Amino acid sequence: MLTQVIRKCQNIGLEVMVTICDQETANQAAINSLLRSRNEECQRNGVKNTYGGFLINAEEIIPLFDVPHLFKGIRNNLLSKDLQFEEDGEIKIAKWDHVKQFYLLDSLDDTRLCKKLSDAHVFPQKMDKMKVSLMTQVFSQRVGSLMKRICQWGKLHL
Repeated sequence: MLTQVIRKCQNIGLEVMVTICDQETANQAAINSLLRSRNEECQRNGVKNTYGGFLINAEEIIPLFDVPHLFKGIRNNLLSKDLQFEEDGEIKIAKWDHVKQFYLLDSLDDTRLCKKLSDAHVFPQKMDKMKVSLMTQVFSQRVGSLMKRICQWGKLHL
């Protein structure tokens, strides 16, 4: 059905460049099938697959996942796993416990800096994992910059 919709859009003059979807199993299966078909076609023709997406009517379409669902996936993974990454040549670890610690520190008194955060944002047993808005507030620029500032303060040697 996706290819039919894209072809009809192309036929009326629209230039389809990307598809955007959430990470539902059916959507992933459809995209993977289109990518696999493109790979197989390249192998049959003896050419290297240099495409990031799939072709419809000789036009490349790039499949993307919508950003809120990508963040939701990161949050859900952080609930059970640690994330190792490199920053400025240094290996670092991100843990959901860091978010909990920040929230508890911010909640110590009435002078909260992140007043929107609540138990429903931080504690899995109180979390509505389907609410993207709660997850985006946890991963907001304000929360992230404050957490980073607190980490930098920990490096000071007064």
